[in-house]
Amino acid sequence: MRIRIVVNSRFRICFVGANVLIDDSSAIFMHNLSRIDSFTRIIGYDYMNVTMMKRSSIGSFSTVHLGNTLTKNKSSLFIGRDTHISSYSSIGCAGSVFIGDKCIFGEGLFLHSENHNFDLVDVPIMDQGVNQVGIRIESNCWFGSRVTVLDGVTVGSGCVVGAGSVITKSFPPRSVIAGVPARLIKSR
Repeated sequence: MRIRIVVNSRFRICFVGANVLIDDSSAIFMHNLSRIDSFTRIIGYDYMNVTMMKRSSIGSFSTVHLGNTLTKNKSSLFIGRDTHISSYSSIGCAGSVFIGDKCIFGEGLFLHSENHNFDLVDVPIMDQGVNQVGIRIESNCWFGSRVTVLDGVTVGSGCVVGAGSVITKSFPPRSVIAGVPARLIKSR
């Protein structure tokens, strides 16, 4: 196992909590004052990476999945400046995930950047392949606890998402959204 944590900062102060597990050889690029809290697990391979900008964090007991060996996609997770992902989150990056600056995520964030094809009824779903469009969350967003975001979604800057929402489609900047599936409540 070959693990690379590259600290990219002027003062080189970053924090990795106790019992953080990094599987295989994903590259993790941590900028100044970024943090990976205790009991977090990052699973990935040679061609995948996590970039954490200045003062960003991933909360304890979280899991980041960076694709798998079969697809060999160049999947990645980018977390912008001053963005905080709370504890017990699960981030699936098979289709890559981009999160902008100054975002706040409540506990139990679920990001799934891969979707199974299921159009053919005479072929098992697991044999029909997947789509990996990716997820993009722009800057200055606030997500409540237990929000789920599915593949192919873009959430515009300045959005507020209600707790427990399931986001299945894209929303423009400054939207207030909630529900299962999430719908536009109002604009800010």
